[in-house]
Amino acid sequence: LFSKCGAQGIQALSNSLAARVGGGARMISTQDLKACLLDLGVGVSSASADQLLQAAAGRGGGGRGGATGGTTSAEALIAAVRGPAVPHRELVVVAAFDALSRDARGATSGRSAVS
Repeated sequence: LFSKCGAQGIQALSNSLAARVGGGARMISTQDLKACLLDLGVGVSSASADQLLQAAAGRGGGGRGGATGGTTSAEALIAAVRGPAVPHRELVVVAAFDALSRDARGATSGRSAVS
């Protein structure tokens, strides 16, 4: 993925998944993943795509696996591909969230981001 799409490979995959299945918590299948990767110039076997979906589901993706034909959410797949945030980036994200969540409810709105 990185050799075909460079540093923007994960974002390109996320965009392709969103266009195909709507992204977010929508479930993606082995065939969806294969098609998205092929759109990006990366050919994979059904077994490899299914293995990636099963790994993502195992990280809290709420999917279901099988010998073939497993599914998981697009969000969980992207999180599994991206991996954990580096510590410095995580601190920046937490600080930004804390700044936007002015009332300390643990949630933000679109208004907090622009006000």
